[in-house]
Amino acid sequence: MNKLLILLKANIINTLNLNKLRKKSTGKISPLAILLVVFIILTAFAFSFLYLFMFGGMFSEQGLPGLILPLGLTAGSLFIFMTTLTTANGYLFRSKDFDMLMSLPVKPRTVFTSKLFYLLLLNYLTLLFVYFPTIIVYSFFNPTGWVFWTIAIPAFFLFPLVVITIGSLLSYLIGFVTSRFRYKNLLSLILTTIFILFIMFISFQSSAIEENPGKFTEDVYSILNKIKIGDLIYKSLLGEWPSLLIFIGISILPFGAFVYLVGKSYAKASLRSRGAYVRKNFKMRTLRKATQNKALMWRELKRYFSSYIYVMNTIISPILTTIIMVIMAINMKPLLNELPIGADNMEMIPFVLTAIFCFMLGITSTTSCSLSIEGRQFWILKTAPVHEKQIFRAKILLNLIVSVPFIIINVIIANFIIEITILDSIFMFVIPTFLVLYMSVLGLFVNILFPRFDYENETKVVKQSVSVIVTMIFGFIGSALILVPGFIFVFNIGNYLLGFLIQLGIEIVLIAVVIFLLSSTGREKYKKLII
Repeated sequence: MNKLLILLKANIINTLNLNKLRKKSTGKISPLAILLVVFIILTAFAFSFLYLFMFGGMFSEQGLPGLILPLGLTAGSLFIFMTTLTTANGYLFRSKDFDMLMSLPVKPRTVFTSKLFYLLLLNYLTLLFVYFPTIIVYSFFNPTGWVFWTIAIPAFFLFPLVVITIGSLLSYLIGFVTSRFRYKNLLSLILTTIFILFIMFISFQSSAIEENPGKFTEDVYSILNKIKIGDLIYKSLLGEWPSLLIFIGISILPFGAFVYLVGKSYAKASLRSRGAYVRKNFKMRTLRKATQNKALMWRELKRYFSSYIYVMNTIISPILTTIIMVIMAINMKPLLNELPIGADNMEMIPFVLTAIFCFMLGITSTTSCSLSIEGRQFWILKTAPVHEKQIFRAKILLNLIVSVPFIIINVIIANFIIEITILDSIFMFVIPTFLVLYMSVLGLFVNILFPRFDYENETKVVKQSVSVIVTMIFGFIGSALILVPGFIFVFNIGNYLLGFLIQLGIEIVLIAVVIFLLSSTGREKYKKLII
């Protein structure tokens, strides 16, 4: 047990990089770091309560106030399942610290259990922002007794066990099968995208909530009855003892069996999952030569598409933006043709669509972890006979290559929704593109300030690193600084052209600031970076 706790403690400290949050002089955690964590927690809870109260009020008006509980539990289950499915194989079975951990005087089962408990702890932290807001909002619209609140806490700890068990097994099987294919990351990306499209399709099958909340409520009720996720927990919280006993059984028994069986053969399972595609008909050909800039760009593209986690966490926002535009083109065009909308309101639509593009593209950036993803091979890039500006340019260009094509597609789709002038189309392309450039330079600068090379799994730098979180926060702030003044000006003056110009001017200022920071402070910090 002591070895398990030591491994778990070391895993938490190393993964979250907690030691770097402490001041070297005092050894205490920086107040800025504490403030940042508090801000993230409060923001997550605020969004969760906002959406749950919106759905809770709508369900209550339709006579089904209890529907909010199974809806929240189902959403939490799906979120945990998707997180586990995309990360469990790489973290549990294909981690880079496998050889080092196997050389320690601990049993393989203890190593596996420490990793699984850490994965469970992360899911508890994420579930916290869905589960407790759900039961609080449910109690606001429904009467609850002592049984509900007595079972609520134990149910929270039992809730993720069976989901993590199923997700981990499927993640292992998918990783085991796809590792035998040449384009395994492309295959995984396609399967995940199909799943996201399926979820989006279900979400938009209902009529708009504002137009027909009754129909939407009926559709949600029907979907939850078919999925059955969360229904057992819902009945357990209401005090149905047979359901509670079944819930406890299916939570503890599969999880315990999973820990025992996989832990018993953990070393063999990890070695089997490390298979890779081998090209049998390889032929030696003449090596192609390219300029330094082309070689760096090709290297960035290969590194990007070689990581499934890296691709999914950076390309998902542009994909979702395009999906939203397609849905709007299908649903809005007939509606706009029927409604007598004035010219002023028609001019407002390109302005709003541009804001949607900017908001979605200001969430992520490939550059926020582009240095950290190099890992222990960073020395190769650092000692290469190329200038820092060339390296920076290649990493910034990668983010533009990933995002800009989606902006072009979105502008084309927007022309199918309404008749947009050439000038509006130019602004709808230029303003989001400039925001992507701002995010590209910002993400690279932040990653230079907060690099992370000592990772065992790419998930730690792509999803959990400080640079990614800080870039996301400043991306959100930058988007607000760009969009809000333009909207205020348009609503007060009514001139959309000047509103676009104001947004463009603010973007130019922000881009100039981050470029100056990257070329001065960032460049000096980069020169001092060591593994």
